[in-house]
Amino acid sequence: MARRIDPRAEPESLRPDAPAPIAPAPTDVVNVPSGAIEASPDTSPEVVGAPAPHEEAPPSSRVTNVDPRIEGVEEALVRGDWSRVAKDLGKVEDAGSLPPNLGLVCALAHAESSTDAVGANELAIRCMAAIFGVAPESRLALLLAKRLLRKNPVAWRQRAAPPARVSLLIVLVTLVVGGAVGWLLTSGIVKIRF
Repeated sequence: MARRIDPRAEPESLRPDAPAPIAPAPTDVVNVPSGAIEASPDTSPEVVGAPAPHEEAPPSSRVTNVDPRIEGVEEALVRGDWSRVAKDLGKVEDAGSLPPNLGLVCALAHAESSTDAVGANELAIRCMAAIFGVAPESRLALLLAKRLLRKNPVAWRQRAAPPARVSLLIVLVTLVVGGAVGWLLTSGIVKIRF
């Protein structure tokens, strides 16, 4: 059985002794001399290779994941409910059965919802390596996983303002002390020499 070539591989990354992939021969190419297609006001010229109006467009070339857990996880992610996402996807130890993209979401959910992110870090590195097709020891996988799980520094704690009575007391004490110091300096009782 012949070895399949990885479709994600760049041509430069193929082994020199590997046979070059054979490109399919173009079959939809039609040579049309210039000026052969004239557009009339009521009709538009056809685009070569475009599907006819009654034909269905070809399927998208996006890579999709049909895992049914994505819908439930997506709803919880929109709400910011990381503990629900972690509960839906299971424990970090059991995340090996998840596809790499859901494993990465599981690692992120566990890192966000708990303080113990040691297992989540390792899971995120493995999943990132699988997504990019590199070895788990790769610096790329390590850097991207650590950046994804990095927590931003916490901002200064916001404290509530004191009650109105306390604020009023602070203002009154400041006015009395400021007035007393001003009176002492202007009356000549206290003299400051420069």
